[in-house]
Amino acid sequence: MGKQLSVWIKHPLQTLHAVAENDVTTSHVNFFVAGLFGVIVHPFFYVMFKMWFPLEFDPIALRAIGVGSCVLIMLHRFWPSSAKPYLPYCWYFVLLFNLPYYTTVMLIQNDFSTMWYLGSMLTIFFLTVLVLEWFIIVLLVLLGVALGVATALFLSSESVFSAEHLQHVPVFILAMVAGIIFNQRYKKGLIAQEKLKIVTSVSNIAHELRTPLLGIKSSALGLKYYLPILMKGYQL
Repeated sequence: MGKQLSVWIKHPLQTLHAVAENDVTTSHVNFFVAGLFGVIVHPFFYVMFKMWFPLEFDPIALRAIGVGSCVLIMLHRFWPSSAKPYLPYCWYFVLLFNLPYYTTVMLIQNDFSTMWYLGSMLTIFFLTVLVLEWFIIVLLVLLGVALGVATALFLSSESVFSAEHLQHVPVFILAMVAGIIFNQRYKKGLIAQEKLKIVTSVSNIAHELRTPLLGIKSSALGLKYYLPILMKGYQL
């Protein structure tokens, strides 16, 4: 742990990039489904809120940016090779914008409604499902909430916070910590499975090699035993 912390302190950007690439390598299977989910959910809820449950604040511009980012990550397989190195950053932008940032802005601008409290809890759930690195989860939550609060303060001319709102903070922290704990246990299980696959593959290779090697060894022993006899008989 101390060694890892030392690496983070000495080379923060390089270490963050390496962690991000490793995380994306593991979670890339979710890119299409996550993007498709965002493409469906944003228009659906926009229409629903406009027609049946009007919101005080629900700008179409934010939803359009969310849909556009989701489409971009859905089509990552068609990206040119020169753009592939930027895939981790695109993936984290999609998560950052559509989850902690968006829900924070909507929560504050809609007077901390119960529905958006639930949306914020879903944000934590989705992050712990889609991201395996706990450091990335915490970073996305902190950065998304900070940017969301800054945006809400910019859009609102008066204070939007009160002491009453702070009572929900421990619940969100507990949910995030619990999600990260289960997330890390799942990650360890994946690593154990990968190690087991490697060991099994090596064992199979060793078994396949052992059979012909035993045949060669038996032939060599036979030659060692019978060749002198044959030579002796030939000389006679």
